[in-house]
Amino acid sequence: MVAYDRSVLRNDTLKNRVLAAALREVERLSRLIEIEKAQVATARSLSMMFSDCHDVEVLFARRDAFVRTATALGDEARKGRDRDLLALASIVLAHESFEHGASGGRTAPRAWFLNLENLFQVSVRRVLDRLYSGRVTTAVASALPSAIFANETQQFRANPDLVLVGQQGAAAIGDVKYKIWTGSASASDVYQLLVHAAAFKTGTAFLVFPHREFVARDLGISATGCRTWLFAVDVLKLPEHLGLALQRLGLSSKALPVE
Repeated sequence: MVAYDRSVLRNDTLKNRVLAAALREVERLSRLIEIEKAQVATARSLSMMFSDCHDVEVLFARRDAFVRTATALGDEARKGRDRDLLALASIVLAHESFEHGASGGRTAPRAWFLNLENLFQVSVRRVLDRLYSGRVTTAVASALPSAIFANETQQFRANPDLVLVGQQGAAAIGDVKYKIWTGSASASDVYQLLVHAAAFKTGTAFLVFPHREFVARDLGISATGCRTWLFAVDVLKLPEHLGLALQRLGLSSKALPVE
């Protein structure tokens, strides 16, 4: 018996079973809420790492037991990253987090996964529209010509995040980048911005980044003749910081009532 006894490494542990079950929920959730295809593909790939755990319970059983297991394992975990991972798994596995249901215990009655990039973009556009004396809108809603090529007016069109419309067309265009502010912008973001500006026939363009304080960087006049700015703004002080950005751009602000 001793001679034929051999140790075998297995991945079928309680923690891995919880993670395997949570990864399988990503596919289901993608049918309820919008999840990028690349994220779903990644979840499928990671799920294959836990093939040892794919028994009847993990594949088809109710998720309640896994939520309790994840909570218990999280309480016992010594490393912070393990606690965070198990806490996320328990939320994904708790169906009440995505469907109406009674709250109780350690589960969230309802949760929403927000796309912070879209939220930041919409917030910047709405605040600018409240501050700017003209109108702030999207490329499509502006109804202004935005073709990049004269012979291909439909396929290749400029689509900036922000179009500041004045009396004579586009006064400025801008893009909102939900990226870490490093003091500059990537070359590709600047090139794209300049093409947008040329398509809308405006001489002013800017990029907006989230940051802890207001920063304005004037890149000067480009080879295309466009004055280009980089702005970093604090999301908690958007009206103040975007108002300063409008001043740098040389655009007038509305006379807003004092709040």
